[in-house]
Amino acid sequence: MDTVYHRGIVELPAGLAAVVVSDTVIPVPGVFFGVPENGATEVLSVSFHMAFPRLPKAVVVTLSTEEFQAQEEFLELATVVAGGISFTAPQLQQGLGPLADEKTAAAASPFG
Repeated sequence: MDTVYHRGIVELPAGLAAVVVSDTVIPVPGVFFGVPENGATEVLSVSFHMAFPRLPKAVVVTLSTEEFQAQEEFLELATVVAGGISFTAPQLQQGLGPLADEKTAAAASPFG
């Protein structure tokens, strides 16, 4: 069962985001640790729900940690990560070579 600690709205460079901080128990496949049995662990999670500009869609970014004692530092780091999300197409830089131009154009195309 999830325990919700905080809910709110924060302003990020990409726009407003609904934020939920909670703890939850998640399954952990035993293969991660080389054991035959699956397990579970409790984690502290923060989820940022951000609307795409001009589209009826949203993106949800969730970060989790098992270090409950470092909650303040974890939330600060998670906010920095979410603040780095951008819905703006990268600027095309011409003259870097055909492969670089192709990769930059491919990265820009979903934002079209």
